[in-house]
Amino acid sequence: MSNHTQVEVKAKFVSDEEYLAYLVALAVPAAFAALLVDAEAQAQQGYLATQSNALSQLLSRSTTTVTQSLAKN
Repeated sequence: MSNHTQVEVKAKFVSDEEYLAYLVALAVPAAFAALLVDAEAQAQQGYLATQSNALSQLLSRSTTTVTQSLAKN
């Protein structure tokens, strides 16, 4: 159950092949769908993890977590 929406949210984990087929079924061009699948796989492996404060510098303010942002709304 989401603490912010009171709606049950279930994750459905699928293989890269299933994700690719799903995207293609949604009319995402196959080459772009493959790029999205690869990006997701790399994100799961931690390639987007960082301890940088670059976003804060770019925004000229402190960043917030998703939980903090949802709590404001």
